[in-house]
Amino acid sequence: SKPVSLEWFTVDAVSSEGSHRIYIDQDLVEFPLILRKRKTGDTLYPTGMKGSKKLQKFYKDQKFSTLMKNEQWLLCHADGSIIWVVGVRQDRRWMIQQTTKQILCVQLNS
Repeated sequence: SKPVSLEWFTVDAVSSEGSHRIYIDQDLVEFPLILRKRKTGDTLYPTGMKGSKKLQKFYKDQKFSTLMKNEQWLLCHADGSIIWVVGVRQDRRWMIQQTTKQILCVQLNS
């Protein structure tokens, strides 16, 4: 399957929330960002949860079929750690804080 189309731009404030868009702290992110499929041992720190979760378990909890797991794109940091299960859940390690100076909006284009 061909990769999803993402665009990013800096914003002054967080506007509409939605599954097609995330906001991350630009100072926490190292480029290049990588778009890839899952790898064994991938770990996620999902928003709204304490601690980490193996991506495999996250998919199971979200009732992903095998096909969905294989088709799902992940937006990753330069070091390979997950920033966003694209269109599903953001990893909280990159979320904006009160100390955030530059907000980066990453948007999924349909």
